Amino acid sequence: MLMHNVLANFWAKPVSFSWKSFKFIIPLDQTPQLNLLCFLWLQGLKQKAEALYTKGNFEFALVFYQRGYKLRPEVKEFRLGIQKSQEAIENSIGGN
Repeated sequence: MLMHNVLANFWAKPVSFSWKSFKFIIPLDQTPQLNLLCFLWLQGLKQKAEALYTKGNFEFALVFYQRGYKLRPEVKEFRLGIQKSQEAIENSIGGN
């Protein structure tokens, strides 16, 4: 809810969204807020996936890369992250 308060105070207009369903409920006149919110959320998703990958949690990194790819398939970092996570998992279990 911190992000909600920050954005709401910045534009002095209410913003509501649900983290669980990933659905954003913002009036059409507030589309710049939606764009910024989606950008920040996707950046956080990429950072979390990268942190998990670096930590060695390849399976969870793959999950977060796939979530991002499902939302924005045109972002190449998600596709590359999926590939490198799958390769790391195969290498760690002795796959091809």
